Amino acid sequence: MFLGVISVLPMQWTSSLWALWFFTGLYSVLDASIRVFWASVGDFFGRKPFGTIRGNMNLFYTWGSILGPFIAGAVYDRTQSYQMVFAGITIALLISTAMTALLIKPWANLEAAARTPIH
Repeated sequence: MFLGVISVLPMQWTSSLWALWFFTGLYSVLDASIRVFWASVGDFFGRKPFGTIRGNMNLFYTWGSILGPFIAGAVYDRTQSYQMVFAGITIALLISTAMTALLIKPWANLEAAARTPIH
């Protein structure tokens, strides 16, 4: 997720072509890692609820994909800039980076407790 933050930052500071290429290259790496994310969802919650979880998450992805371009266009029409859009994307990616960093396997505490001798 942090790669997404790094890839979007130059888009806020400059309108040169190198920023677009930098974003494309780095964000492609993030996008390619989405398979690992889905594997982690399966690892965290198991195979039985995987389809339900993925279906519910796709509902939000779909609405984001539908509304995102319209919202970005409306922001540009009012401000003649995408600065607010890139700032919003950066903030969302920073929040998701922090939340991802805080993830702990649900059973990690149970396994740690099982290894701890009872006195």
